[in-house]
Amino acid sequence: MEVVNNRLRYLFEKYYDKSGTSEEVAELFDIVQKGEYDNKLLELIAEFGEKNNNTKDIISQHDAQQMLSFILAKKSGAKVVPIRKFVVLKKYFAAASIIGVLFTGYWLWTRNETDFSNENFNKTSKVDFNPGKEGAILTLANGEQLVLDSSKNGTLALQGNTSIVKRDGQIIYNGETVDNEMLQNKLSTPKGKQYNIVLADGTKVWLNAASSIIYPTVFNENERKISVTGEVYLEVAHNPEKPFKVSIISPSGDEGIIEVLGTRFNINTYMDENAAKTTLLQGKIKLVTKSNNTILSPGQQVQIGVKGKLSTIDGVDLEEIIAWKNGFFEFNDEDIASVMRQISRWYDVDVIYEGKIPKKEFGGKMGRDLKLSQVLKILDKYGVHFRIKDGMIIVSQ
Repeated sequence: MEVVNNRLRYLFEKYYDKSGTSEEVAELFDIVQKGEYDNKLLELIAEFGEKNNNTKDIISQHDAQQMLSFILAKKSGAKVVPIRKFVVLKKYFAAASIIGVLFTGYWLWTRNETDFSNENFNKTSKVDFNPGKEGAILTLANGEQLVLDSSKNGTLALQGNTSIVKRDGQIIYNGETVDNEMLQNKLSTPKGKQYNIVLADGTKVWLNAASSIIYPTVFNENERKISVTGEVYLEVAHNPEKPFKVSIISPSGDEGIIEVLGTRFNINTYMDENAAKTTLLQGKIKLVTKSNNTILSPGQQVQIGVKGKLSTIDGVDLEEIIAWKNGFFEFNDEDIASVMRQISRWYDVDVIYEGKIPKKEFGGKMGRDLKLSQVLKILDKYGVHFRIKDGMIIVSQ
């Protein structure tokens, strides 16, 4: 046992200081996969964490624990450990951040695997789907449409006194004066695309797949008003003299107005969800409908349900809410239908269910840069079966 522990320490140190050979790295990963020395592994992580406190900003404890949970479950045939049930003892919290350095290589390596554990998948389809990417369609005030995927950097168009500039995959509006005529533009993302934009007042907006935003090229002197569909994340430029308002429509058809001074929040109004959800990360916002209104504080979410009914949820997991913006899928006890709706939008693929919809809940985090087969491979560990046929995902018990 002592010999193995010494060897593990040696491999751990070599991997950490990037001096290990490919054979030594593979040997370390093999030990990690077997899961027989998890306690010793955590002790080493804690020891290195105490010696290297300067790594604490590399990755959050939350993300580090999730990465380790996947690492320890990988390749062993065991069920992936749900992130809400994976516990790192308090004594290791200070060291958890170092996991990002120690195991990023393994994390990326395992994500590159393409073999699929579900035999039905291999037998019925050789088709795979690439993950979504940056892209959108910009509709100008005159109806002209610009496909931003293929547009080069530089000025794309002029709208009154405002120039529309593409820079490093982002659309920026530059305009200082208010036009006599309010010109409206629309930015929309199809399935399998996402994009971000900086409005004329400096407000930053990220659009998830199958989403849109309608906005003026320059805001008027009294207020800033936009409308959105799908899912968007906003960082509103602070201007107390010119309130920022967002118009939304819930899946049940109820209209809501979100009133903002300066804040960060996420809106989810997909029509195939059961409610329109607005989640506040920073600042304060007020949601107003025809019959109700409520004010949110950071960490709260308000939902517009059937007939405009408002319900507020406290203590929302904010990292989960904006995981899509940061390049991840993150599930917290999500049912299969909810998970597959997200996958359908991102991979632009239809989903059908064979028989009854499996009653399974999923918890975990994975990159949105994975191929579809890799995502389904991870979900398959929960006992739900998938196959791709005629360009569709078929889900069964």
